[in-house]
Amino acid sequence: MTVRWFQERPIRQKLIMLALMSAGLGLVLACTGFVAHEITTYRSATMEELTALATVLGNNVTAALVFDDAASVDEILVGLRGHPTVESAAVYNRGGALIAAFRGTDVDDLPAASPTNQQVPLRSGGQIALYHEIVLDGEPIGGILIYASELPMRQRLTRYAVIALLVMLVSFSGPGFSRRVCSG
Repeated sequence: MTVRWFQERPIRQKLIMLALMSAGLGLVLACTGFVAHEITTYRSATMEELTALATVLGNNVTAALVFDDAASVDEILVGLRGHPTVESAAVYNRGGALIAAFRGTDVDDLPAASPTNQQVPLRSGGQIALYHEIVLDGEPIGGILIYASELPMRQRLTRYAVIALLVMLVSFSGPGFSRRVCSG
């Protein structure tokens, strides 16, 4: 039935519909590419940022780990409250025991034992996890586990979706509007 409807249309309308479908397909493909690129670059940039943060925190807690001073590690981790995406972090000693932890909102489950780089416990709910080994004089003395939120990425993707829908709406309504204006 839809093919017949299309076949009965004048050639001018067929050409307009084909042009609109081609433009629409192009817009959808472009938007899909932008979204895929955004997700990939956001996660990559977040991992680089978390790695730098873990390195700085690791350097700051080295002495406290050597002397098994959990209170000092706690003090250092409190500074993570100012970081917009870090939801929680934990510092582990050489034996893998939890020394201190920072827990953001609604976070109360951090691993009691230190994970390895290959066994970072990923949580559901849109989080990025990073485990970073803390090294002193070439020897590992502990590690830090950081969980960050992917909420900023979701917010950006929502804005992109709204923009893409507006662009598609304008581009699809444009030919009809210009045809009415041009034909008088």
